[in-house]
Amino acid sequence: MGKAQTYYAVARGIRPGIYTAWFGTEGAEAQVRGFTGALYKKFATLSEAERWLVHPLSAAAASAKGAAPHEGGSSKPHFSGRDQRCDERETSFLPGSAALRGGTLAVPASEPLSGTIVVYTDGGCRGNPGPGGYGVIVIAGDTRIELAEGFRLTTNNRMEMMACIAALKALKPPADVILRSDSRYVINGINKGWARRWRANNWMRTRNEAAENSDLWAQLLDLCDSHRVRFDWVHGHAGQAENERCDALAGAAALGPDLKEDLAYLQGRTRMPQ
Repeated sequence: MGKAQTYYAVARGIRPGIYTAWFGTEGAEAQVRGFTGALYKKFATLSEAERWLVHPLSAAAASAKGAAPHEGGSSKPHFSGRDQRCDERETSFLPGSAALRGGTLAVPASEPLSGTIVVYTDGGCRGNPGPGGYGVIVIAGDTRIELAEGFRLTTNNRMEMMACIAALKALKPPADVILRSDSRYVINGINKGWARRWRANNWMRTRNEAAENSDLWAQLLDLCDSHRVRFDWVHGHAGQAENERCDALAGAAALGPDLKEDLAYLQGRTRMPQ
């Protein structure tokens, strides 16, 4: 009995489309290897692959099924009569949330999610303050996206917060999200209710002291109100794969060319009542 045909849908990669082979120069693997932020998935039927290409991330979040691609077959790509590149207006990612390209193979996630999107974040800077960056990994089923951005002058805590903000901004609300960060500052600020208390007090930490980074806390709380988010602390630099990857993304972003400006920090607008 012959092996059943397998289809590999590539929503975001070098050449998006549907492929009947994983290996080979014209297979699906060649379209996603080295393309950070690649979106792809394996299917048993062509119709399933075509349906998934319309809503790649939301479909993955709704059903965390699917095996890692590894089978051979004909390498001819299949297209269904239109450009199969990912239409970000139709996915769970909002326009403008394009992932950082370069240097990694997006691989199927190992943990079942059953509809929940898992986010890993990290941020930091060289010098504190100094050049900084953040890294984000968003996982929904076997779909994975990486985001990163660098800034010319900022702080560690601001990069940790911007990572969370970037991740949640990239998702269509409302989404069920588990956000995992190694920042006690972020985790305690949310889970212990500090940030909401500061907001209720017009961003005053005490009677005489304004809360630090109120510009970012305001954004983060608004996003938390738009989604259903659980914040979990993870131990940094302890060998957790996604945390280590986020750290690497953040470090690379901080060293990149054309760093952005953290305008609120530069203009001294981080401790002002909103």
